[in-house]
Amino acid sequence: HGTSKQGISVAFKRSKNFGKIIPVFQKDGRVLVFKIYLFEEPWFFINIYAPAKKPERKLFYETLYEDLRQIVFGNIICVGDFNFVENALDRRPPSNEPEVGFSEFINLKNLLGLIDTGEIGETTFVHRVHRTEARLDRFYISHPNGFSELKTTVTPISPSDHRCITLKLCKETQSKTGRGYWKFNTTLLSDQHHKESLGYIILRYLPP
Repeated sequence: HGTSKQGISVAFKRSKNFGKIIPVFQKDGRVLVFKIYLFEEPWFFINIYAPAKKPERKLFYETLYEDLRQIVFGNIICVGDFNFVENALDRRPPSNEPEVGFSEFINLKNLLGLIDTGEIGETTFVHRVHRTEARLDRFYISHPNGFSELKTTVTPISPSDHRCITLKLCKETQSKTGRGYWKFNTTLLSDQHHKESLGYIILRYLPP
């Protein structure tokens, strides 16, 4: 999608780790919210495409805070083109202009308890005319400690000015155990009855 045409979509691949998918909220072709069941747990999935124009972007995040505060909570995955960067290192070359929408989004981020899963400085957008790069596309997640592996990767796509971002989530369904070992109870060596019984068994099974 481009700045001149609003519209987002979400496609879910069939998987044993996905359960029922329930639409929750959508707005103006810029926000989609689903309730999904991931690893048999309920999660809210939010897809955002923020306006590129600065006045519209500021208002967008202000109203989004009010829209989501009553309907989204708990386990959350949020992804999108946020059209601003949180860290100055995410824009090259550096810019002295303020990141419009930053403070409004931070309020939303704190409300939902979201954590950025990406690497600072790993840009996702390239403006070939102006020769600038920025990490506009990001994944956020709440409760990341519940996963054994959580990794975001960025992959270039030649026809697009945006790169593909992928979030990998792995969760151990059961604890891993080794082969184990048997430990002899050494206190039995001081038990006279045990010593006599063991001696009898050894003699019994020794070859004549």
